[in-house]
Amino acid sequence: MSKIVKSFYATVNGQRRIDTIPVVTYVTPPVSGTDSTDTNDCLPVALTPEELLQEAKEQAEKILSDARTEAERILREAADQAETIRLQAKAQAEQLLDDSRREGVEQGVQEGRFAAQAEYQEQVEHLLQLIRQTEEDRQQYLLQTEPQLLQLACEIARKIIGQELATDPGWIENTVKAAIAELVDRSVVELYVHPEDAVRLLDKKDDLIAQSSGKVNLQIHADPTIEKGGCVLRTPLGTVDGRIDTQLQEVKQALLEAAATRLP
Repeated sequence: MSKIVKSFYATVNGQRRIDTIPVVTYVTPPVSGTDSTDTNDCLPVALTPEELLQEAKEQAEKILSDARTEAERILREAADQAETIRLQAKAQAEQLLDDSRREGVEQGVQEGRFAAQAEYQEQVEHLLQLIRQTEEDRQQYLLQTEPQLLQLACEIARKIIGQELATDPGWIENTVKAAIAELVDRSVVELYVHPEDAVRLLDKKDDLIAQSSGKVNLQIHADPTIEKGGCVLRTPLGTVDGRIDTQLQEVKQALLEAAATRLP
């Protein structure tokens, strides 16, 4: 499984900065009835928001790559079609000249030549217009679909995270511990979480403080506007935003900026 170091953004003294929070890895307990000494039953499993966000990023990049491949295929087909039109126009012009010559009439030859040239020029103009339009359509296709594909990837990631939250009650504890570890000033830490997470964290408050070297003045507040699994920490020096929405938006924005630099 891939590893990633998650970035929270923080506002410090009125300025925004990025706070990096490490992945928290824990060992899944063995299934009842199995040999607890079997190392295959006790493998390290990282079930954190960071890894799921990385999976969302990789999935979004794959979707974008597939979209670009499809756009290139469309462009190649259009170019092939344009070449076919050009060859057909040339053949038609030559045929008109041959027909005129066979008539043996100078006037017919001259008229045929003019008609062939006009027909050939018209087909060439049509060919050039088709190529230009195809390139415009390709770029417009990428501009329109990339944001939609990225949004789709983020929605998929959100559903995966929701499933993990439903099966892993310890998710919020790992997130909060990692966030606290990044704080410089722990004199007063106001922690805002979803009401259901607040109930669980109040029971685990002493454990959270103990694992933070016991130097955290931690106050836990229930906030229904924050999704389950996310958190916001406020200190005298600034704020650490660990909400799931915020993290997904950070990933989406980074991918949009990367995609914009790759567009021709």
